[in-house]
This record gives sequence, C-alpha cells and structure tokens, in this order.
Amino acid sequence: EGTLFTASSSSSSSARRPFKARAVPRASSRPASPKLTRSARARAAATRVPATAREKEEHFAPFKAQPMPIFSPAAAEPPLVRSATKPAPFSLESEARSARVAEERELELLRRAEEERAAREFKARKMPVGD
Repeated sequence: EGTLFTASSSSSSSARRPFKARAVPRASSRPASPKLTRSARARAAATRVPATAREKEEHFAPFKAQPMPIFSPAAAEPPLVRSATKPAPFSLESEARSARVAEERELELLRRAEEERAAREFKARKMPVGD
C-alpha cells in the first residue's frame, strides 16, 4: 500500500481519510514587466519635453547677463593708494617679569657678597685673663 497522508483531527482519530491537495488556479503565462518607479518617471519626463522650438524657448528662463566691462584706460578708475602699516609699540609681560626677576637676583647676589665680606672680616675677642 502506498503512503497515505492523513488529516489529524482530535475528535476522530479512528477515522482516516487520504489527504488531497486543493487545486491551484493557474494564471495565464504571459510575461509582464514589473511596475518600477523609474519607468514611470521616464515616461513622465518623455511627455514633458516640449515639441516645438517656441515651447523650448518658453521652457527656459530668460537669459540675464552681466553688463560688458569697459576695458578702455580712460574709463578705468584710478588705483587706490594705501599707506603702509605703521607698527605700534608693544610690551610683553614676559619681558617685564624677566626684568623683575633679574633685579631680584642682582639684589640677592649683592646681599650674599656683603654677608661673605662681613664673615671674612677678622673679629678678635679678648682673652680671658685669670683675675
């Protein structure tokens, strides 16, 4: 016996019927192009193209050009003469700080030299004499 597919039903497990697939309706086998958005745009652009030369002229905005420049030397404006930049005096904070530190260092060296000179000076003490 061939293989039989059975429909399982919870109510009647004893009754077995062979499985039969439903018939699928067949569509005609004519090839059809998918409806893509680019093809719709291409058709729309093709219909918008003006047919006559007059419509082509109306299709574009009117041409607006800048006026033609005058190259004659008489009509040219004289060149603008500007004065040279004059440097302004400036002072850097680091220069003032450096001068202050150098002055403090000089004072410190003078103080140390004075201390050393005073330390080298001979100071004799009196000899304790037995009284």
